[in-house]
Amino acid sequence: MSPRTLRNKRLALSYCRAMSAPDLPGPFRFVSRNFRLSGGLLTGDLNLAEAIAWRQGILRAFPDLKVELGPAITLSEKDTVAIRLRWTGTHCGTFHEIPPTFLKVDVALFAFFRFRNGFIDRVTQLTDAHALLEQLRAAASVPARAKPLLPTLGADTMSGMEEPSHPLFVPPESFNGLG
Repeated sequence: MSPRTLRNKRLALSYCRAMSAPDLPGPFRFVSRNFRLSGGLLTGDLNLAEAIAWRQGILRAFPDLKVELGPAITLSEKDTVAIRLRWTGTHCGTFHEIPPTFLKVDVALFAFFRFRNGFIDRVTQLTDAHALLEQLRAAASVPARAKPLLPTLGADTMSGMEEPSHPLFVPPESFNGLG
């Protein structure tokens, strides 16, 4: 493994470990000024300031957030690392319009890291967002709302795909302006 690849894996693992720490900017000390965060429950790309605000909301909603790390895998591109993660925490604050349930949640996700000039430049999360929101809604007895759970998809992304028949499916064109 090249020194560059090893450094990238260490950076990604450090970012993930820092997500469990209570200090707000913790994981962002490993990122570039042009950092972007996307995926999961986000409805588009977040810049660095927006990502810090997002983290602040996560910490308010889940003050005991813990991030368990799976293996760090280098993908075929030298500057991409994927890590399987597991987030656990107690829902103690409003999250996606769901009032505190004081329920312990457990969510699986993958995070894909891209690097530039020795810093993390982009993190894309693939989260089981549906499972998380269903855990919280069931405990809070909050009806499901048609809110986007994934980054905005353009028509070109959906071309050739059948529309899902799930009752919570939101067509990509209706994502604009929600959030």
